[in-house]
Amino acid sequence: MFLPDDFAGKLPAVSQDQQQPARATVRKGRPGRVGVGSGQPVSEIDERKRRRMISNRESARRSRMRKQRHLDELRCLVNRLRLEKRQMVNRLGVLTYLHHQILLDSCRLRSEHADLSQKLAELRRILALRDLSEFSCNSSCHFSEGMLNQIPSSLIT
Repeated sequence: MFLPDDFAGKLPAVSQDQQQPARATVRKGRPGRVGVGSGQPVSEIDERKRRRMISNRESARRSRMRKQRHLDELRCLVNRLRLEKRQMVNRLGVLTYLHHQILLDSCRLRSEHADLSQKLAELRRILALRDLSEFSCNSSCHFSEGMLNQIPSSLIT
């Protein structure tokens, strides 16, 4: 059996730099294992992971809040657009009704215009005959009563 004293003279000499203990480190992705990796102490790496995890959670929470806010804005927009559509449909109904009324009035007025134009033309013809009759009477021609009977009764009233 070998005792530590047996190796005392047989080991190479160790310098002062080599005698300092190595720092224990954790390799990335392998929690709980100690090794020589980045040269950082385990507690510092754990603290970084903890801070990164907290930061990721906060980022995810902010992202969810942004998403919820965006959905709320879209819902408000949908409601506003539905209300606007309903108002436009109602307004279109009113305008369609008014357009129809205007078309009816236009047809009625065109008909009245045609009737009145016809009456005016007949009245002008009667006036021309009367003027002709007066001119004829003055020049010894008599206006026949048969011509007066040709005047439509609708013009006399």
